[in-house]
Amino acid sequence: MADLKITGTVMKVKDTETFKGGFSKRAVIVHDKNKKYNSDYEVYFTKDDCVKADDLKINSTYEFFVWVDSRGWQKDPQSDIKYFVSLNVDTFNQIGEAPPQAQTVTYNNAEVPF
Repeated sequence: MADLKITGTVMKVKDTETFKGGFSKRAVIVHDKNKKYNSDYEVYFTKDDCVKADDLKINSTYEFFVWVDSRGWQKDPQSDIKYFVSLNVDTFNQIGEAPPQAQTVTYNNAEVPF
């Protein structure tokens, strides 16, 4: 069972990044406008799950069930420890469709009465 549920609109699906050692991750930007202040989250698909992000539709609304992961990193013993938090997608469900795209109408200048 995931740690947290994030509901929001998919704004961007980034390309898969592969790192030394073969680890892969793919970031998705999710916009949540239902809070007091708008929030943008970067959630991650990892390893073999990166291809699941192909099913996401830009401007559609989803529920993402994520694992919260964190770690500390220190460049050297004299530097401060920096902490990073990752929101790793376990599962997701589409709950809203993207709004329809506006259609462009073209007119023949001879038909326009003004």
